[in-house]
Amino acid sequence: MNPLDHAKVYLGLGWSLIPIVPETKKPPILWGEFQTRRATLSEIEEWITKGWYLAVVTGDISGVLVVD
Repeated sequence: MNPLDHAKVYLGLGWSLIPIVPETKKPPILWGEFQTRRATLSEIEEWITKGWYLAVVTGDISGVLVVD
């Protein structure tokens, strides 16, 4: 599967995605809004075309809890 196919699966799970810069793991955008809204497929396609990776916003928006 390519990155967009993976993103579609993640969106189908209800996960909120944000872009991160490869090797830095830092978002190239202000991502606070994605704690309350999910990115559109169009936004995600744009991020992938820029060569950015995707990360999952954890918490209520995605229903994902991470314990470190």
